[in-house]
Amino acid sequence: MLYDAQMRRSAAILTPMLASTAVTLLAGCSVQMQRCIDTSNRVVEPAHCSVIPHDGYSYYYGGLGSYEVGSIALDGAFQPEDGELYSLTGTVREGFGTFFSEYAVDILFVAAIGIVIVTTGSFTS
Repeated sequence: MLYDAQMRRSAAILTPMLASTAVTLLAGCSVQMQRCIDTSNRVVEPAHCSVIPHDGYSYYYGGLGSYEVGSIALDGAFQPEDGELYSLTGTVREGFGTFFSEYAVDILFVAAIGIVIVTTGSFTS
């Protein structure tokens, strides 16, 4: 049947498209590093920046390097950029950003159901 062949071809196109949409939603929110550094751009314990005054320590946003104490932070900024998400530890509980965090499970469920429907062709009559 021509209809079945068209459905299979559609499924072959739609399945990767739905999967890539789900992956994009998962990976769409990048988290930038927020580190506490000393005057020579060496990463120090975050506790140094939580004390006021900071006495030579400051937060450093984004850039290259790591969270490891003693490593050098480069190519970042001393002020956070609007709209960016920063983490002092590298762990962020809001993987989908503030809007999607409440709906993450629902979005993944709908994407998974869409992939199942398309691959099985169960939406045909």
